Amino acid sequence: MTNLTEPDLTAYQPRASVLTAPFWEGAARGELMIARCPACRQWQHPPLEKCRHCATELVAEAAPLEGYIYSSTVMHHSSVPLYPTPYTVAVVAVGQPDGPRVVMRVVDSAPDDAWPDAKVRIEFRDLPGGDHRVPVAVVDNTRRS
Repeated sequence: MTNLTEPDLTAYQPRASVLTAPFWEGAARGELMIARCPACRQWQHPPLEKCRHCATELVAEAAPLEGYIYSSTVMHHSSVPLYPTPYTVAVVAVGQPDGPRVVMRVVDSAPDDAWPDAKVRIEFRDLPGGDHRVPVAVVDNTRRS
């Protein structure tokens, strides 16, 4: 019998597709795999089959494990029962300020540290309720841009 006070976290696990499987497989290895065009070298996230710049078929490539916060918000009301509130969610520009943008939770940092252009390092943490790992951002207070 299921305990009604404990949410079923398996419902919040990602389901990989042909396009997203490299991302999830990379996350399990501690790599941030993002689609990149082998012709024009443009990053693209979320992935599509073809590059939106030159229509070449995209391939997954390991992206840098650092970036900059593009924007962030503090979640005070939980929309999913994975994390206790409050927690910070950020859009991170990977590699450089104009790099591909990936949404991730900010961890091990105060909400006030997640300001635009703050430098972050990207780590991977277990997603509660399953076997997946997800990228998270840790604000690097030692190297402000």
